[in-house]
Amino acid sequence: MVRSKTIICFAGGTAGDLVVGVLDPRNCLYDNQQGRITLEKDRYIMKKFWLFNNEKDKDEYIDKVFKKYNSLPSHDVDFHIKTANRNVIGITCFDKSLRLQSAKRFKSLHRPYVWDSLRKVTDTETIDQYSNDILEISRKLKQKFPTIDLQEIIGGDLINSLKILGHEIPAEGLKLYESWLERQQDNEISHFSA
Repeated sequence: MVRSKTIICFAGGTAGDLVVGVLDPRNCLYDNQQGRITLEKDRYIMKKFWLFNNEKDKDEYIDKVFKKYNSLPSHDVDFHIKTANRNVIGITCFDKSLRLQSAKRFKSLHRPYVWDSLRKVTDTETIDQYSNDILEISRKLKQKFPTIDLQEIIGGDLINSLKILGHEIPAEGLKLYESWLERQQDNEISHFSA
């Protein structure tokens, strides 16, 4: 079984924080009302990778966080592809309607400045453009890393997919995923929560 530290690399809105929490649920909160996973601030800085001055600072941050946690979220696909010095699992989403749902959910869950921050790294202004960004990110991840597709996560196969990749799932992580899946069933998976 994999005991190494793992980066979950994904586009916002594709349930990456859920996977992070399933692998290491410490300091991970689940809001069942919103279906939202909240991680401690010290754990999610790679989701705002443009705040770093350089790659050295990113590596130092990752090393520091991995002293505390076993999993870490990141949106910095290009950095992980370029350095390829970490254990990375990519979250993909190739289904068009699910990508649109993901993009809408991402925009609705965040304050306007978060949506506006997409402009720091892309020219994204619309839901359709962000859906296309998710597709491009998924393609990049699929070419370089082991991946789990959002359809697998929503379909209840996350635990099996992680085990196939060699990961042990802590009991609290399993409980988190079961709670998340239960909410999906209650919502008939028409508007999944990331």
